[in-house]
Amino acid sequence: MGGQGGVLRGVVFFEALADQIGQYDKFVEEGQPKLFNPQIEVSDIYTILLSVVVLVALKSMFLSFADYRLFPSMKRSVKKKLFENLFYTMFYVISSVFGLLIISREKWDLHPFTNSDVSMVKALFDPAPPPMSNLFKAYYATQTGYYLGLLVTLFMDTRRSDHTQYVMHHGITLSLMAISFSFGIVRIGLVILILHDICDVFLHAAKTIHYCRVESGSMVFFVLFSAAFVLLRLVIFPRVVICVGAEVLRYVLEEPDLNNWVAYFDYYLPLWACSVALLIGLYLINCFWMSLISRLIYRELAGSGKVAKDGDIRSDSEDED
Repeated sequence: MGGQGGVLRGVVFFEALADQIGQYDKFVEEGQPKLFNPQIEVSDIYTILLSVVVLVALKSMFLSFADYRLFPSMKRSVKKKLFENLFYTMFYVISSVFGLLIISREKWDLHPFTNSDVSMVKALFDPAPPPMSNLFKAYYATQTGYYLGLLVTLFMDTRRSDHTQYVMHHGITLSLMAISFSFGIVRIGLVILILHDICDVFLHAAKTIHYCRVESGSMVFFVLFSAAFVLLRLVIFPRVVICVGAEVLRYVLEEPDLNNWVAYFDYYLPLWACSVALLIGLYLINCFWMSLISRLIYRELAGSGKVAKDGDIRSDSEDED
């Protein structure tokens, strides 16, 4: 009965949230900005919930393969890790291609290596909120559902030495997505998702190949993962953080009529401060993971074979199979 009551309360909550979205205009006082993203529709909430259900079902299906008579010489715990990482590899490949397709169709010019600070701010913040195609909205809703589903299904995953940081990473990511989607700062969210998803393709591919006992292929993907991690998460991502945290303030002071986001910055100030804090937190977690990567690279060069043995940058405290 307790489980049914929880489900019913969840249904009531989402119905109330959907009703608030549909009636949002009534809650905005005359003369004040409409901070809520006007492009969000009730159907987007249902897309998020459907994504959670599909994710849980697919993940459960992949993990159930560990109980089948596939790879009979392999321990069940190893098979579980194999199919767990295969699931993540497939998802991140699809989400990365999906995200790159959307960004290629967007009518805004963003080149992190060549954009000046001014042009980068305009690309990410102008107009505000930017128009979202149906494909863009579908991507954002499914990604939000994915990260919500990850938090729901954490108990299914292999527990690793950085479990706390892993949970924090997903919690911060989900919070950033909820803020950016709700308030129309979706271009920044799209860029950040792509930067992180591409790295995860190489990571989980390396682990999948490792559990298939193809060590040379695992090492190749680990090298690609390390290079992508440094470039995307430690070089390009901080530039986005600086753009959001500092460069945008120039427009607040010098071009207050650029758009509604800048003109009504005092209304957005708590949202801006929260977003910057979350982005910094995400960057610090990336730095922590880089320390693990550096440690394993050092051990590999020293001849310990740690990467080839464990196949996972987060395996230092794990029970070995």
